Amino acid sequence: MRQRAASRSHVGSGTVCSRHALCPACRSKCRRSGFTLIEVVVASALVLIVLGSLFSVISYTYYASASTETLNTAKNIAGYSLEYLRARNVTRPPPGVTQVQPNDVIAGQTFYNPSTATTGLLPGLLDLTGTPLAINSMAVCPNGKIYRPSDGTENTTGKATLSTLQGWSSLRNVNALTADPWETNAVILPASGSPRSYFDMITGDPYVIRFGTVDAAASPASAIQLFSSYGDYRKLSGMTYLPTIWGSSTDAHFTTDSTRNVACRSYSGYRILTQITAHSNDVSYAHVQYYDVQITVYWMVAGKERSYANRTTIATY
Repeated sequence: MRQRAASRSHVGSGTVCSRHALCPACRSKCRRSGFTLIEVVVASALVLIVLGSLFSVISYTYYASASTETLNTAKNIAGYSLEYLRARNVTRPPPGVTQVQPNDVIAGQTFYNPSTATTGLLPGLLDLTGTPLAINSMAVCPNGKIYRPSDGTENTTGKATLSTLQGWSSLRNVNALTADPWETNAVILPASGSPRSYFDMITGDPYVIRFGTVDAAASPASAIQLFSSYGDYRKLSGMTYLPTIWGSSTDAHFTTDSTRNVACRSYSGYRILTQITAHSNDVSYAHVQYYDVQITVYWMVAGKERSYANRTTIATY
């Protein structure tokens, strides 16, 4: 009894063990002087999980921010394009008014008159040189056919659609250029003389929208040109330019060829596909009365192609 009593002392209600006679709890504490391997592994795994979650949140936030910003830009581009087309629409003037707008329309243009079979190309849209579009006199009637304004006979070879693909860049003064380095999907025709204009390399249709007002001799390039598209989206095979948009469509710019899948997306910046179809509401009126217009903007975000389309109708009669 005395020996057991000597080996411990009482302080209040707690028991203090001597170094010669440690209790099991104290001996366990003395043996654990660090972390075990399992504890280190578990702690490391928890840290990695937290860091992975954090990086995922940051990456998603960046992607969402980039997607929102680029989508807003695409909407602005589409809206600008539609307003530009409306400004290039020449309507039939009121009686007694001979002047047409915009004022850069090529001189000598006349208005179509169904009663006299006058084959003028106005009213209708103009290209960048002020020349009326050829589709103005090749409108699709309700029966799906196109009729010649001159004699009212069916035109089986006419085309009532226009399709052009261009980058979000300024079209320069074609009279000072043989080629435009900022618009790689266009050709300038004629090679000399005037009026010269931009034509789509795939469809051969004239460009009808101009972005920006950069002069041909501008140096350095303006900020708007930094959005210019580039890549192999104008790749030539033989004497034919290959389709450049991946997907299924009757438009000449689209392809479902699997070998072109990656190439169709090898570009930077914004691309604008302008699709216009001329319509007439009456088979006896062989001229455009309104257009179905669709502006589709394409761009890349995090290796994925995004698109935004805006469609409207423009009346011209």
